[in-house]
Amino acid sequence: MKRFLLAGASVALLAASASAADLPSRTRQPYAPVVAASAPAMGWTGLYAGLNAGYTFSGSSDASFSGAPGVQGLIATGLFPVSVSGKYSGFIGGAQLGYNHQIGQFVIGAETDIMYRGGNISKSFVTPLNTAIALKRDSGWLGTTRLRAGFAPIDRLLVYGTGGLAYGSTDATISATVPGIGGAAWTGGKSDTKVGYAVGAGAEYAITNNVSAKLEYLYYDLGSANASLAAVTAAATGIAPIVKVENKGHIVRAGVNYKF
Repeated sequence: MKRFLLAGASVALLAASASAADLPSRTRQPYAPVVAASAPAMGWTGLYAGLNAGYTFSGSSDASFSGAPGVQGLIATGLFPVSVSGKYSGFIGGAQLGYNHQIGQFVIGAETDIMYRGGNISKSFVTPLNTAIALKRDSGWLGTTRLRAGFAPIDRLLVYGTGGLAYGSTDATISATVPGIGGAAWTGGKSDTKVGYAVGAGAEYAITNNVSAKLEYLYYDLGSANASLAAVTAAATGIAPIVKVENKGHIVRAGVNYKF
């Protein structure tokens, strides 16, 4: 009988030991799953504002002469030039405000800017027959309001085309002196605000989710303006030259934007 009781106790102890082995250990805590924090995705949608600065230069031919038969005679004999080149170049810079809306990898939006054009120029020309021409172009302001449409080929990079209105001040002063006809001399000018168009393309890179930098090219055309020259000497009386001044140019600029 005693042996039977001892055998039963041994079996009970072994069963209790096996059950205790199946219980979780109090010295080890279960591991919690680790979830990596992901940075918020960059998007182009939103209102932005920024600054820009760059270089502007004009096209080739800048001022051409025309007028009544008396002027045409001076041009035909070489006393008046057909045209003179008034190329100008200089600093341009200002501020912009815009809005983008992103649809997948495509971005559409609108932007307006206002800029100051530097680089006043004064040029003098002497024809083979000693006619002296002086042309002065004054700096002024230039603004554009354009649509933008682009594509984001990779994260944070946007390439785009742009086009719309351009508007700005135009200011030119011209004088001409012809020693060959008694020192005849004329002077005149034209100052106006003109409206035209601007087109271009650029690329913009988001440095952070709110700050981006861009490089952009624009071509603008504000049309032409006619300046009538008035006689300043008796020998020039009755001859009224007209000078057609072109107002177009190129802009290469860099900028930085902050997206709100």
